[in-house]
Amino acid sequence: MKKSVITLLLVFVLAMGASALLPKTADVTDLATIKVGVLLPETGTWKATGTAANKALEATLPYVNGYLADQGLKIELEIRDTQSDPGTALAELENLKNSGITTVIGPMISEEALAVLDYANTNGMLLLSPSATARELSLPDHFFRMVGTDKSQVDGLTRIIKNGQQIDSLITIFVDDTYGRGYNDYLNEMAFAQNIEVLGSVAITADSAKDPTVAETIKSLAAGASNASTAVVVVAPSQMAADLIVNLSDDQKLTTMKWYASADIIGNQTILDNQKVAAFLEQTAMEGLTLGDQGIDLDALPYLRARLDGASDDSPYAITTWDALWLLADTYGVVGANPEYEVLKSGLVTQAANFRNAFGSFNTMDENGDTKGSKYMRYVCIKEGDAYRWKCMGHVVSLGAGEPIVQTIEEKISPIGGEVKIGALLPLTGNRSENGEEIKMILEYAVDQFNSYAKSRNSDLSLTLVVEDTGSDNAQAVAAAKTLTAQGIKSIIGPINSAELESVKPVFDAAGVTAISPLSSSMALAQTDRLYRLVLNDGIETKALSTLLSQQGIDELIILYADDSYGQAMVNQMKAGFAGEVVALGYDATNPDLAMPVSMAEAALVTSDPAKTAVLTVSYNEVVELFKALPKDSNLRQLKWYGTDSSASSKALQNDSEAAETAAQLDYTTIDFSPYGDKFDPLYYVINDELEVDGPLKESLISSFDGIWLLGCAYLQEGSNVSPEVLNGYLAKAGFHGLGGVLKLDRNGDRQIGYYKFYHLMPAAEAYYWENNGLYSQDLLKPGVLEMK
Repeated sequence: MKKSVITLLLVFVLAMGASALLPKTADVTDLATIKVGVLLPETGTWKATGTAANKALEATLPYVNGYLADQGLKIELEIRDTQSDPGTALAELENLKNSGITTVIGPMISEEALAVLDYANTNGMLLLSPSATARELSLPDHFFRMVGTDKSQVDGLTRIIKNGQQIDSLITIFVDDTYGRGYNDYLNEMAFAQNIEVLGSVAITADSAKDPTVAETIKSLAAGASNASTAVVVVAPSQMAADLIVNLSDDQKLTTMKWYASADIIGNQTILDNQKVAAFLEQTAMEGLTLGDQGIDLDALPYLRARLDGASDDSPYAITTWDALWLLADTYGVVGANPEYEVLKSGLVTQAANFRNAFGSFNTMDENGDTKGSKYMRYVCIKEGDAYRWKCMGHVVSLGAGEPIVQTIEEKISPIGGEVKIGALLPLTGNRSENGEEIKMILEYAVDQFNSYAKSRNSDLSLTLVVEDTGSDNAQAVAAAKTLTAQGIKSIIGPINSAELESVKPVFDAAGVTAISPLSSSMALAQTDRLYRLVLNDGIETKALSTLLSQQGIDELIILYADDSYGQAMVNQMKAGFAGEVVALGYDATNPDLAMPVSMAEAALVTSDPAKTAVLTVSYNEVVELFKALPKDSNLRQLKWYGTDSSASSKALQNDSEAAETAAQLDYTTIDFSPYGDKFDPLYYVINDELEVDGPLKESLISSFDGIWLLGCAYLQEGSNVSPEVLNGYLAKAGFHGLGGVLKLDRNGDRQIGYYKFYHLMPAAEAYYWENNGLYSQDLLKPGVLEMK
């Protein structure tokens, strides 16, 4: 009986001095250990599922503990092998309880879960399974699932069988355990609902799958059936299915029928290692639904797949194992290391509803602790050259209620690859340079990740990043843009600043450039063109600011703004959206002497009510000098101060003790775009860990990674010689779940769904940090809703 302990010694401690958002993290020696048990079938019938899950946990744990370290916590896993045996699973659960462990990932298999359920319920043990799907487990108890029941998968599968292939009769083969019997029951029920006749069902075990007499039984069922309108469905572990197929592969009748299979077979690379079995799967065009991550471009799954080190090749439930450990980490991060059981249980359900899983949806649980929605990928076995692989055909999405969404996807990789140069216009110097270097780092990482992905898709496409410094100067940005276009570069990331972007747009238009800006938000650039912007525009930002100002009783606003096109556009938007009076005072951001705009603001305050008046800065790094120019006895110190996204969570301000002290005293509150809002997305913490940053990246910067991925996928599908019209058609229609959350663009190429977070400076022991104190949502559930802490 295998026993192993995986323990993480620390990764990723956030240092206060460089952090833009958080206070100093706990010392590694102070971390409270949370022991979590794991029940995996590492041997026996379901070995492939267990070993893949173990590999996924090994890959996930360092990231998880990097996240938890900031909260003074770490998780230690105690992994036990259930040997694919319900009795062993129960014995190992008892051993975990005796060692003081009451939170367990697993069991993975429904039969094992049923065997341990009574003990878990009686002894206050919380079980979180990544893969057990039997309907018998849908009870209001201590058992929770990262997946829905088999019902949603079978529903989608039978619809595909009926509507896609015009099948009117089935032969079903199923593993003789709780999972297989339950799945087969659903097949019979839903086939009847689709007017499909089940000609017969054959139960198999690990031993009988190899028995020639079982193969003869299946052959006899097929002998009297129609080849064209009869399909075979096999529901079993991949190895068991392979053993069975070896004895069926010579039957001419069965090899001319259409075959379908369950999630443990579909997408599994190991089953294709057996050439005889793989040839049968290809010949019968074996197809089915699974929790797949192959053949999906506009999604975060290819990136996640690389983090899992190939574990998902052997079992789709490696992905939900990743999710299970992350959900527990998020839950413990909220409830603490030693919560009462009911606090842990309710915390898990609450956090699940705000947990964005690997598939881009939320793990909202029903009253039985089952995840409501599901997303299955549809794959078919094909042969390319001498190799066999699973080809993506589409997906089936169940929202937890109503009809499932069945969608066909055309998997396409262009044979025209080679090098594609991607330009980047970034402010690496000057007063707008706060985010330039970090975005450059993200872009370089994204290019490396995408090139690895393209290689995994057997494409020789490779992206090369060519970076030019805009110097935070419009004229230099124009010159830099001309340098890139002179090289024939047609795709450019940036500029990130709206003033610079507006200046270079004529250059882009003349050269036919397609541009993606990770941060530009000016309404003046909301046009139908070849410019795509991955944050919400200022029309929404100013609504968020106006809502906050109104909520806080402000009816007069003094705006101190950098007098460029971005600052001017923000002033115009605030004047249009803010219900009170606006006094706008512009200044030259390149002039370090900011005493003049401060004195002008003081003059404007003479007739104002300090309790109902506020100052809004539309500034870059010069905001530091702005606060330093504020006299100690200034009446402006009686007001609340706010800042736009251009100075949001400014490190320059945070790290200047004099300016930071003033800003903290004034409760200086800035607003910044967030793709995540109040939702927990593990990939944000993963990329921070991967980049080894000193402090967490601003959430708004992550969209720059998605910009590279979006362009890369366009070239991967359409070819490196793609025309501007096709390229822009691809980008305009693209909607995907990336590292920066779910991206959907409006008709002007601007992001439609997202959030704004409010941050204010807070003092710590030796410095200052930015604390999130509010959220403005612009999504389907809460459009235009402000929530302050």
